[in-house]
Amino acid sequence: MMVEIIAIEDPSAAEPRVEVRSALGRFAARWSGPPPVVGDRRAVELSVGHTFTWGVDIAPVEARPHAIELRPDGGAVLWASVEELDEDGGVGLRLGPSLIMAEAFGEPPEIGATVRLEAATVTLTDVDI
Repeated sequence: MMVEIIAIEDPSAAEPRVEVRSALGRFAARWSGPPPVVGDRRAVELSVGHTFTWGVDIAPVEARPHAIELRPDGGAVLWASVEELDEDGGVGLRLGPSLIMAEAFGEPPEIGATVRLEAATVTLTDVDI
């Protein structure tokens, strides 16, 4: 996913919090990799470091375009499509051009369903290294 860095909190931190803009929306995340500069456009991999529960913090919704937006508490809300499911709770979510791997327990929807995911934290890993 391509993002533009629009703000950085504490750039000297090991994983500073950045605010970014992408084709799918504006959101905040932790940054992993060499420190970015405000105005940089970077290719990143997006990850969510949390185990989700179907029907609680990840749930099927009516079909809609993929998007990501900032939550008031600093996390992010993602609207994505279920692309992969495995027996151990692994789920692959298609978010625009990106595939996000997560873990979710409970009864999943069918592959292809649109879901709304509430992520307390998102980490962006710089792949432009």
